[in-house]
Amino acid sequence: HIGETGWASTSNELYGNQGARSTDEYKAGIYYKHMREWTNSKGISCFYFEAFDEQWKDAGNPLGSENHFGLISL
Repeated sequence: HIGETGWASTSNELYGNQGARSTDEYKAGIYYKHMREWTNSKGISCFYFEAFDEQWKDAGNPLGSENHFGLISL
């Protein structure tokens, strides 16, 4: 079981010291597709984080990644 996976579509910071930035909608779609194919082939359950963006999660930083993990942008 994978408890949570996802990739923010907007972020004003890096993930780690030399990490990646946020993704665009195309790459997020490819990531989701490959994760579903892999988990289905292995019989692994996976929770994709999350259905909708939540702008209120980090209201003090509107461009922070925590607000932009949704599959659907609000």
